Amino acid sequence: MMLCFMAFLDLALGRRIGEPAARLGLPILITLGLASVMYWYLGEQQGREDLRLYGFMQFFPMFLVPCVLLLFPSRSGPRWDRDVLVVLALYALALVFDLLLDAPLFAIGGIISGHSLKHLIAAFAVYWLLRGL
Repeated sequence: MMLCFMAFLDLALGRRIGEPAARLGLPILITLGLASVMYWYLGEQQGREDLRLYGFMQFFPMFLVPCVLLLFPSRSGPRWDRDVLVVLALYALALVFDLLLDAPLFAIGGIISGHSLKHLIAAFAVYWLLRGL
């Protein structure tokens, strides 16, 4: 999922700021995203789970993308902006399922949880973005 967050941020930057920024930014963002996952994993292996960097790398794009939409003129038209807003709304919905509905949904039948639905919603968000491209 971290790769999707970083690619989404880079795509939004590229569509608003320009393609050269996106070409430069993608390897940097992917490296930072993967580093946050590795830091979390290695910390967990040593008994000190620290999710701060991972959380920052996950939530920062969802904060920065609306700022980019507001601050830079659109190069792709209103449909792209709507697609980005749909992706952001799906991300918010995925968080609701993960943070608020995980245990209650799992308690109903023990088959599906809010966390698993979060991943399905996130996959749909990626589909929504790709179909718009």
